[in-house]
Amino acid sequence: MSQRIPPQSIDAEKALLCSILIKSDSLYEVMDYIHADVFYEPKHKTVFESVYELFNEQSAIDLLTVCEKLRVKKHLDGIGGETFVAELSTIVPTATNIEHYAQIVFNHAI
Repeated sequence: MSQRIPPQSIDAEKALLCSILIKSDSLYEVMDYIHADVFYEPKHKTVFESVYELFNEQSAIDLLTVCEKLRVKKHLDGIGGETFVAELSTIVPTATNIEHYAQIVFNHAI
């Protein structure tokens, strides 16, 4: 019996998170419809939850602060450590297309 894989776009999820990491203000552009539950990949969901907590705390959102938030929550090692978050921050060169990435992620969410 084959198991169906739900719709997803892992690359768009990565690009969305990267956009937020390189320009945290870009989160304002997508926060009306992007939330943790739209992420298919559990690691991406975990990173976004930490990003969103930092956002709600009005803290800086960057590679260092996200890694520290994940460390405090004891999730950093489980997602692949600082290396994984650092790799996320190199997916796209700018946050210009964040709305496009967010729309792809949102459209694939179940």
